[in-house]
Amino acid sequence: MGLIKKAIVGAVISIAVYQVLHHVLYDAYAMWRYAPNRENTSGKRVLITGSSKGVGRALAQLYCELGAHVIVHSRSLKSLEEVQAECRKLGAGSVYVVTGDMSVVGQADKVVNWAAKAMGGLDIVIVNHVSTYVFETLHSVVSRLRSGELQKSMQVDLFSYAETALAAIPILERTSGSLVLVSSVAGRMPVPYFFQYASAKASLEGFSKSLRQELAINGSNVHCGVAILGAIDTQSAHDLLPKVFSGPIDYAPVRQTAVGIASVPVGRINQLVTPPALKAALLLASLMPEKTEEQIWQGAKRL
Repeated sequence: MGLIKKAIVGAVISIAVYQVLHHVLYDAYAMWRYAPNRENTSGKRVLITGSSKGVGRALAQLYCELGAHVIVHSRSLKSLEEVQAECRKLGAGSVYVVTGDMSVVGQADKVVNWAAKAMGGLDIVIVNHVSTYVFETLHSVVSRLRSGELQKSMQVDLFSYAETALAAIPILERTSGSLVLVSSVAGRMPVPYFFQYASAKASLEGFSKSLRQELAINGSNVHCGVAILGAIDTQSAHDLLPKVFSGPIDYAPVRQTAVGIASVPVGRINQLVTPPALKAALLLASLMPEKTEEQIWQGAKRL
């Protein structure tokens, strides 16, 4: 009997270890297994919102290098024309620009439909735009709520994502296409002073899961995936994060992040965390939420 108990315990431990390793290592494997290349990407029609700088711009460059037809989006036409010129030099099948202020209800729908008309359809829609980051103490949150500024930020970071997704789905149905929503680790491990952003990203994950289930129930051929990003080596991150945290910050390369996001439609992945090493931190946060919160606030500055 003792041997049987030991065997059962050993089997349970082995299964647990396997599940943990699978959970932690899957994203690194997926980024390698489904890495975008010319064979799986050339000729695809791709709309990338929020692509005038940072990760969005890197995504546009990557897709153009791989021979895709790309539509870049931002509020500013001037910044988009610069990206368009870059992308043409990189070998894009074609490059279009579309402007739209996602803080305005209805703009997302117009952006998606204009892009589909310009391209004759869409194969991939990557929703990546973001509102201007704002430090928010409890006092400033109340002030922004009263002024209506907080609602405007939520429109950009959450509601316009839903608008973009719902506008894109009928178009993607025609091509068995992919919808990729770009989220953040802030939705899983909220940090101080980013109330609105953390709330929006947490809600976005809930929206994406509900949407994916409804698509499956209705037999849709549209893939819906989420890319969860950590701290990225962008100018905005370097400008903001050191003001909040006193310790060293590990920034992920922008290009690597873009490759990770682009692997989501290739593998039709439901959820991918990049950089992959971040998955271990998220696992620990789910197992020890109180300790994780304590570690975060102890490393933050008092504003």
